[in-house]
Amino acid sequence: MQPTSAMACSEPTAAHPAVPSLLGMTISKASRMAASDDADTRAALGARIGALSQAERSTVLGLVQGRIEEAMTRLQLHDVVDSDTDSLEGALKAVFVLEQGGEEWRVMGRFIRMAANYRLTPNAALPLHLPAASLPTAAAFRKLPRAMAVYTAFGNRLTHTGTRLGLQAANGSYRIGTQSFHVVPHGDLPHGHRYAGGYKEADPAIRQGNDLFPAFSAFLHETLLFGWCRQAGARQRIAVDYVPVGDADRSRRLGPLKTEHIDEDTAIAVDSCIGGGDLTAAADGRQNRLVIVSGFRPGETAAAHVWLRPNIMTELYTTETPVGGRSQPLDDLPKSMPAFRRLLRRFGGLEDDLIDNLSHGRVRLDG
Repeated sequence: MQPTSAMACSEPTAAHPAVPSLLGMTISKASRMAASDDADTRAALGARIGALSQAERSTVLGLVQGRIEEAMTRLQLHDVVDSDTDSLEGALKAVFVLEQGGEEWRVMGRFIRMAANYRLTPNAALPLHLPAASLPTAAAFRKLPRAMAVYTAFGNRLTHTGTRLGLQAANGSYRIGTQSFHVVPHGDLPHGHRYAGGYKEADPAIRQGNDLFPAFSAFLHETLLFGWCRQAGARQRIAVDYVPVGDADRSRRLGPLKTEHIDEDTAIAVDSCIGGGDLTAAADGRQNRLVIVSGFRPGETAAAHVWLRPNIMTELYTTETPVGGRSQPLDDLPKSMPAFRRLLRRFGGLEDDLIDNLSHGRVRLDG
């Protein structure tokens, strides 16, 4: 049919905003039912699935698996976790947990890779298998900040010296292994506090004892590097121990590395306030920073980080086993040293100071 002149001359209609497809909405509703805490709701879903023919069930399962694949690819999780996706109920629950967790899964994926490098995963291997029955229900995402709810999906799969590292509630606080901590609501931070501006409800500030962390993910990474780092087979080695004694210029150049934003494609900056847990105090503590340069990306088999202490001491750590003798120890760390150099090169002069000018520091390997 040819358009009339009125049709031909009319202005094009404005594009409608994207809306979820009916099929997508159906999968979303079914995924919520699969993750429901109500047994009757789950039974109703099971009855509906049971009424499908084998061909219909196979078709729907393929669509759900495609949605899982999309989320796993977007969040870079293929090397990190897998779950039961051969059954429709299990696949639907996996959809719910992935989509409810959202970007916090990407953050936790980096942590899981670090945990594997420190031998906290079964057989120090990835991906972690997460049975559908162990995945958190909808209640976890209602009751917990999103990052903590995501952690419950895999925490019980991690162990340190025989202790499982699942998240547990404990008398108004929380505990992971032997580490107890409290969530700090945004409103509890003093006005103008350094952690108030970037506060995320999904990944909230954490207080442990008298120390304060800007996020649950920061607490996890620091606890890993300080508390869970001595698992058998994952001993840390100090590559460079640097003390710029009496050198104000070098101390000044360390400042940006301690305080500036570092893009996560380059490294993970893990900040904390030592003594900042007393929220009523006038001061908010001394700043501590760990900068993770390796071990959190897919395929990286050595975890390496810089520890910028509140004083002027700076140390470089790695789990990498030296490949040669000890006469030139920096040359014996071919995975860690390039990662350290890439970071330090971005801050003028620090590569020379911390690695090349060893007269200002000490080099040793503890392992």
